[in-house]
Amino acid sequence: MPSSRLCRGKVQARLSPAQPGHVPYLMSDAEHRNGAVEISDEGIACTKAICNYIYETYGRFPGGLDAMHLMWFMQAHHLDTDYYDKFFRSGAYGPTHAAHLATWHR
Repeated sequence: MPSSRLCRGKVQARLSPAQPGHVPYLMSDAEHRNGAVEISDEGIACTKAICNYIYETYGRFPGGLDAMHLMWFMQAHHLDTDYYDKFFRSGAYGPTHAAHLATWHR
């Protein structure tokens, strides 16, 4: 399993500020960061404990399926395009999502 330092580094990289001009949302970076959830040391410890339990119990991670063979899984949802139009820059979703309601729910 990954070391504590590796896990901590991955979390910190995920939460580090984005490069200016490379963010998809319209609010300022400071406003976005103020609304972000802070991950506590306890939360990281809990996540690592769960991952270690799965690895120790099943001998691999993820425990119940091959991480590289997900052909039987899919995600279906209706994207709230009004939300993305209001809070994100143009291009936050593609033409398939833009046309979904008109195409499938006339």
